[in-house]
Amino acid sequence: MNMSNGNHVSKLPGLNRGFSLVELMVALVITLILLAGIGQIFLSSKKSFVVQDTLGRMQENGRYAVETLEQDVRRAGFWGGNADITKIQDYTPGGVSNGNKVATEDGTCADENWARMLDYRIFGKNDTRAGYTCLPADTTHKGDILVLRYAAPWEIGGITTGPTYMADHPNHFFLRSSLFEGQLFQGND
Repeated sequence: MNMSNGNHVSKLPGLNRGFSLVELMVALVITLILLAGIGQIFLSSKKSFVVQDTLGRMQENGRYAVETLEQDVRRAGFWGGNADITKIQDYTPGGVSNGNKVATEDGTCADENWARMLDYRIFGKNDTRAGYTCLPADTTHKGDILVLRYAAPWEIGGITTGPTYMADHPNHFFLRSSLFEGQLFQGND
């Protein structure tokens, strides 16, 4: 070794060798296996995220649907404080067969008896429209049918709404009631 000029050249054999081709290939295979493992972890994490995100959205949509229906379901069977529907005149006891409504030429459901079935305060059909001839028969509208019957809790005929409201809604049903009796009629009546 020559120390005088600062050059440190090793004269020992084998210390200045690089990697052999076999060592390089083994290192490359080990690196590829590690990268494949990291890739699998990434893909499974992404798949898990997508599943969790989808479940979260489904829960959010379900919660929204339940909150939307909650008030109407709670009101089902409310007839203006009248607990005995047999005291309400012009209601249809027991309903009509299968709760059918017939369709008119303009596509609306027109059978008055169907709306007067007060003892069917909550009525539903599971994934069928049988008995509801006024609903479209196309295949894009599938699902359950839920019918809730109740008297709206607001007063009609006060200062802000009066006979003009009923005249503007001739086919809507209205209930005039007290604690002991009631009368069901349409807006054009």
